[in-house]
Amino acid sequence: MEERPALLQRLWHSVVWNTRSNTGAFAKYLYENLFSLGGPNETGEVVNSATATQITAVYTPLNGISQDVAKLPLNLYKDKKGGGNELRRDNPIHHLIHTAPNNLMGAFQFWYCMMFNALRGCATALIVRRNGQPIELIPFTHNRIVQNENTGEIWYETNSGKLLPDADVFALKMYSLDGVTPVSPIEYNANLLGYSMKVRRYAVKVIGTNTTGFISSDGIGNEEGTKMAEGFKKAIKDGKIPFLGSTGQTKWNRSLITPEEGQYLETTKMTNRQIMSGIYRYHPSFAGDNEHSTYANAEQQDIVYAKYTLTPWLRLIEDEVDRKLLPESNKRASLPLYSRYDTRNLMRGDMAARTEFIKTMKDGVMTIDEIRALEDLPPLPDGKGDTVYIQGANVPIGTELNTENDE
Repeated sequence: MEERPALLQRLWHSVVWNTRSNTGAFAKYLYENLFSLGGPNETGEVVNSATATQITAVYTPLNGISQDVAKLPLNLYKDKKGGGNELRRDNPIHHLIHTAPNNLMGAFQFWYCMMFNALRGCATALIVRRNGQPIELIPFTHNRIVQNENTGEIWYETNSGKLLPDADVFALKMYSLDGVTPVSPIEYNANLLGYSMKVRRYAVKVIGTNTTGFISSDGIGNEEGTKMAEGFKKAIKDGKIPFLGSTGQTKWNRSLITPEEGQYLETTKMTNRQIMSGIYRYHPSFAGDNEHSTYANAEQQDIVYAKYTLTPWLRLIEDEVDRKLLPESNKRASLPLYSRYDTRNLMRGDMAARTEFIKTMKDGVMTIDEIRALEDLPPLPDGKGDTVYIQGANVPIGTELNTENDE
């Protein structure tokens, strides 16, 4: 009789899965949740969000990226006439996204929870409103997403079977082929993750069970060597510890690692890098793998990580805040409100680059107080820093400074 995983995988391939339809979503729900088998893969391993998260190479970027996004301040701003913007701490939305999204969670815990689920495919939170004004964001797990083929309306189904309209759901779904149905990166990379599970399962059964060493001799004959080898084989087969004897002609040389263990370590290292860098754009050095990293390029790696790994997620969250939490009239306002993450600490670079930046900005671009604000320093007293300066020595060639006339 065909085994259950193989049989269900065949059934999976035979189903025409349209995730916008109730039938396709229900089939996916049965396959992933009832049978806990995840998407189909060629390794035979059970790969889904629960089992994949147990892989260190998956959990590490999930945890790291979630923490890095959650610790960044998300603020509400409004453009000012004449340029620039102002922080709007007095707006209730600022408190909602920056301080306390709901009565049970602070901002860090909420955004960590949302990011951890979003990195596995999709994160959803119910938008609780009072008189049309958002007052709480409450995370929940959805079963499926349904789209009305006639009207295009999108609905999220909760575990209790309740349908919530898209306007009342704060959703983060980076991975999607149509903008509606989220795609799980775990399901899309089931073969790679299943291979990692298989290697780990092999390690548990094999590593540490083989003899880690070898015998050397100072002139044992063929007949005596054959007898010794046969004795070793019999002892190992009987579950006993082989005894070398005390002839003085043999020596046991202990090895710290067997060739099989060495190959396993190399395979694991390669697979971990593929998972962290290939799926989540997470540099292995952040997980302690510093084989290709040095202290000289550590700060540049931080900037690359901020630009290419975190920034897309920050933009996704900002767009969802502006679209779902701010009023419709704000979108048409000449000076609209908008959300922005404060990423200055991530993008500062090394000390030499920051020093050069300050020198450049101080020359006719920014005031002293504006530069001090970038360094989280208070303005100078009595408005002394509220002036734009230029270098006085920058004059046309041939011009002479007549200090006598100035006096």
